[in-house]
Amino acid sequence: MPNSLNISNDDINTLIKAFGTPLQIYDGSSIIENQKHFIETMKSNFSNFRQYFAVKALPNPHILKLLVDNGSYLDCSSSVELEIAKRLGLRGEQIMFTSNYTCKDDLIVAKKLNAIINLDDISLIDDLAYLGEMPELLCFRLNPGIGKTDSETESNILGGPTAKFGIPSFQILDAFKKAKDLGVKRFGIHMMTGSNVLNLDYWDELIKILFENINNIKNTVV
Repeated sequence: MPNSLNISNDDINTLIKAFGTPLQIYDGSSIIENQKHFIETMKSNFSNFRQYFAVKALPNPHILKLLVDNGSYLDCSSSVELEIAKRLGLRGEQIMFTSNYTCKDDLIVAKKLNAIINLDDISLIDDLAYLGEMPELLCFRLNPGIGKTDSETESNILGGPTAKFGIPSFQILDAFKKAKDLGVKRFGIHMMTGSNVLNLDYWDELIKILFENINNIKNTVV
């Protein structure tokens, strides 16, 4: 059951008169409460845990400021979102730049902010190198090759071999090797898991694929 907003009908009507409809009302105190619970739970198991909230999920600067002020960092997918992070006072490893169909202009903005850059296409390594000195830390998004999204629109395929996100397993070692040869010292990896996958066996297989790739990278590259 959804929680009721702690706001009276009179207050709602006042807001409607001021702003019109449709009107989206957020409960800031509940957002902060849930955020802190999530971060504290994760840190109790992983002491160096950081939360990077995906700006694309809710690009409202006022809500984002609440999250930033209470311990979250931001994951950005475009130069516009990077600008939001910048205006909220974030710099360096407080920003994760994870994009799709990335252009060089976006990479330029991310480099200027010293954001953590997370590439999902091996060809982007050359684009990044073309812009000058490689960052000390570089991350890659792995496509695990499993998972699916029930969609007839090709651009909405978020999991599986034809997913638009991530570097496939057969290229991921080459991506890390190339980046290391270009001077990258520290590395990160993550993956897009697909969308609306409810089969628990899938998650076991997914985690196995991720750690198999991590072990291969550690033994071969890092």
